[in-house]
Amino acid sequence: MDLELDFLDFDLSDPEGPAGLERQRTLPEIMPDGDVILVVGPKKIKIQLSSHLLSSTSPVFAAMLGPNFREGNLLRESQGPVEIALPADNAKALWHIYNVLYGAHPRAHKLDTDELYNVACLAYKYDLVERLSLAREAWFADADGCTFKSTEENWKMLLAAYWLESEYGFANLSQRLIEQPKQLLYIHGMETPDQVLGLKLCLAIEELRANGHLENGLCLSCFNDPETEGFYIKNPGCPSKFGSWVLP
Repeated sequence: MDLELDFLDFDLSDPEGPAGLERQRTLPEIMPDGDVILVVGPKKIKIQLSSHLLSSTSPVFAAMLGPNFREGNLLRESQGPVEIALPADNAKALWHIYNVLYGAHPRAHKLDTDELYNVACLAYKYDLVERLSLAREAWFADADGCTFKSTEENWKMLLAAYWLESEYGFANLSQRLIEQPKQLLYIHGMETPDQVLGLKLCLAIEELRANGHLENGLCLSCFNDPETEGFYIKNPGCPSKFGSWVLP
């Protein structure tokens, strides 16, 4: 997915002096009066938001900012914004998510493959998927016509569709991999953060390939159903409107 990038492609190289460090650590503001500053990633990028927005959109943040965690107690005792460190997270992805949920910045609806993959990872981690349901429709609207530079890019988009629960994206993006039986996927499955998911996807794709269903994709509902006996057979009573992507 080739997109023209803009100011969000900020430089994460080593800054020159304190002024450069401060510029590097600041993204365009979302909530300048927010009472929480998320300090994100190894570069400590700062994103200012409100505890109300975080708690109302994410059960994970709601628990973190509650009375049973240190961050919640600091928030109640502080007279100003409280900094919360999220060193393992991706700052741009978190910025995109909360610009969708609050800022409605148009750039947040035009993400490249890596950006969407990182957004999906964090949305799944912080239980934000349902909140992003409208944005998800825009992100995967052209899933049937995407062109990819590599199998890895296609795989990342498929994972993003899975984590964001996009049935349309999952069906189309899996079909792109199924129709290329010579493309080996095992290494991508092994490198998936959730290795069980990665290997299950490999198995499902290879099952359709082996049965000659190169024009079909995977049904997300059937893929997640523990009663599924074969990924190339539509489950009885499958609720998905994209169930026709697999054989009845």
